[in-house]
Amino acid sequence: MNHESKKYFDDAVDQRRPAATQPSTASYAVSHSGDRQPVTRTATMLRRAQVEKILNLSRSAIYARMDRNSDVFDATFPARVRYGNTKAVFWIAEEVSAWLDEQVRRTRSSSSDAHSQKSGGAA
Repeated sequence: MNHESKKYFDDAVDQRRPAATQPSTASYAVSHSGDRQPVTRTATMLRRAQVEKILNLSRSAIYARMDRNSDVFDATFPARVRYGNTKAVFWIAEEVSAWLDEQVRRTRSSSSDAHSQKSGGAA
């Protein structure tokens, strides 16, 4: 995670917030084909409102990026996770952070490409 997105990310999941808006931590097993034992990993889970704040996207913009029929569908957008029988959905903080970093990288590489084209190839 780059410095700028880490600072914003940390601000969005600030531990001084009320308990209802703090990220939760969950452990889950991941099994890959051929593995004898599933690997257990612990992840920080974010609620939708936290993802909205971190990414500066509305609820509808988030769900549009996950909708295959949407004009703004993004196959790389982090998938939501459901816990058991509840309606609550979560996102894995590390996946949200990685997606945000990739957007920053793409934007910066695109703008540096455009800059070098305008200046005749010299950046």
